[in-house]
Amino acid sequence: MAASNFYYKNMLAVIDLEEVEQQEDVYLCEDIVSDTISNIQHDLNKINIRNVCGCEENDFINNYPISNNFGGKLIYTLKKETRDYIMYIEVIVYSGYYSSANVDYNIIYEGLDITDEDAEIKADNKINDKLIDKVINIINKYTESYKVTAKFSNGETIYNKK
Repeated sequence: MAASNFYYKNMLAVIDLEEVEQQEDVYLCEDIVSDTISNIQHDLNKINIRNVCGCEENDFINNYPISNNFGGKLIYTLKKETRDYIMYIEVIVYSGYYSSANVDYNIIYEGLDITDEDAEIKADNKINDKLIDKVINIINKYTESYKVTAKFSNGETIYNKK
């Protein structure tokens, strides 16, 4: 996949629309993205942690602006509360700069100093890692994992499947 340019922080999970976009079938592209989002939301609902973003299946609300070039939509937020802090895992779908779309996640800690080396928090990290792994596995189930193959000085990037 050449020069699609995606915004991502933690994982590059692409909803590949390249072939459909070449057919210029906008409605089919929207259906594919909508179905992918619905499938991810459905599977995330099976995790026994609440969706707190107010998003229902087949619904993606709340603008998640990153820059003028890459808009995103928050499609799910998992909230895990402990005695000492709250962890949110946000699942976001971003539009590719030229084509396609990608899904990523963001982790937010509330009430926790990230530099804290407390032993109890280290123990919780194993639990958090398992939860994050569940989210990643669900996203990977409905998307294609890509990696950066080449990046040019003008910002264009070439991606290949992992």
